[in-house]
Amino acid sequence: MMVDKVARAAEKEHRIRPELVRQAHRLYLDGIPVAPISTDEIAAMERGSREIRRGEHVTLKQLRHNVAPHRRPVGT
Repeated sequence: MMVDKVARAAEKEHRIRPELVRQAHRLYLDGIPVAPISTDEIAAMERGSREIRRGEHVTLKQLRHNVAPHRRPVGT
């Protein structure tokens, strides 16, 4: 199990488990490239936030209901 592997690695490196896990997370996350956000993307997020505050949005439940009515059992 993963827990056992972490415990063995922590013991081998003379670290406590939380310290080892934090370091693993740092190494993993540092390896993920992050693209800068464009001004158009920021503007779109702000528009979306305003629409949500005004109640101008569709919930996932509503979307599923409208997109795939043929998949629902009869009577729903």
